[in-house]
Amino acid sequence: MNHSDINNIHFRYINSMLYYEVDIKIMMEEEPLVIVKAFFGYESSDIDNSFKISLKQFRELKDSINTLNKANIEDKPIGLDGSDWVLEYNFNEKTKTYEFWSPEVNTKERNLEEFMSVCKQIMEIAKLDHNSIIDK
Repeated sequence: MNHSDINNIHFRYINSMLYYEVDIKIMMEEEPLVIVKAFFGYESSDIDNSFKISLKQFRELKDSINTLNKANIEDKPIGLDGSDWVLEYNFNEKTKTYEFWSPEVNTKERNLEEFMSVCKQIMEIAKLDHNSIIDK
């Protein structure tokens, strides 16, 4: 399944223990536009930013998402403490959603390496240090 007509990508990361929330939207308009909103609990480093990225970056992200679509992901564990990761995108007037609870735990055993890679790529495009967010 090739979703080459991807035009909107939305990533949400919510950490229920630390009250962190990261919301990244990448939309294809005349040029790809990135909108980043982040709330880091009790810290005073909230982010509300938007900027354009290159078509090359957007194409590379779409290629990564197409690789993710080929992965065999069936993981559906749910927990109370930890993080919720949601990746959603629009293509050909349809929507595809991936949602996983704490995919950073037992990633390989749960076959979530590709999912994590795409999410980290989105955070990098959004100019966020995924290591500092995930490891806090």
